[in-house]
Amino acid sequence: MFESLKNTVFWTQTFDSTFQHHAFFFQGFDDYRLAEKRFHWRESLGRRLGLTPQEAVFRALKDFADEFFLQHRTARAERLEELGGALFNVAFSLKFNDQDAYRSIGERWVEYHQRYRDRREVEKTRKQSQTEKVLSHRFSVDHLEEAWLALLAGDVGSEPRSVWRAARSRKSAHDIVKSSLVALDRTMFWLMVFRLHSLVTEEVVMEEHLYCQNVIRDRLKGQLAELVNALDG
Repeated sequence: MFESLKNTVFWTQTFDSTFQHHAFFFQGFDDYRLAEKRFHWRESLGRRLGLTPQEAVFRALKDFADEFFLQHRTARAERLEELGGALFNVAFSLKFNDQDAYRSIGERWVEYHQRYRDRREVEKTRKQSQTEKVLSHRFSVDHLEEAWLALLAGDVGSEPRSVWRAARSRKSAHDIVKSSLVALDRTMFWLMVFRLHSLVTEEVVMEEHLYCQNVIRDRLKGQLAELVNALDG
């Protein structure tokens, strides 16, 4: 009896940890229905069918996906493609190779996954192209310093002010261009001026360069405080 109880506890713990890890792929879908599937396959169907915890997790998530398809056949194609991509990611993670994963998710979801993968490749190519454009804009330190000294002297024009405001939250250079309505080369120039003096941070996330203001206003003093106030204004 003790051995049976230990096996039950181990099965449940393994199911829970596996489900939690793989439910990440389904972020943005119905959390309530996912929780229902989790409970149903953990407490009833999984062990009754003699499944391993990993098999039960996959069946629970595929059950969720199949039900979503039946209830939302007219959903946007992108939504079903995202679900196909999520289901494949779970299957691949648990099955460890493409062929087993494809067999597991079924023909319907293979098609949606392939569309999702193709769309992601197009997006990846677009981002790489944008990144190459961003990286192509390089400026001499002397030129950047000259612009910085002009800012400190009070020459704060509409360009640096617009770029500064657009970088209040973390964005790619192209999103800053859209917000500021300043040309890409000039946007990059002012971002590099601010970055050189630590007013803006630059991060690379998924091969995309992101920029964001990096100031604590109540700690600024002197010319720097005056400059930030001018840029904010």
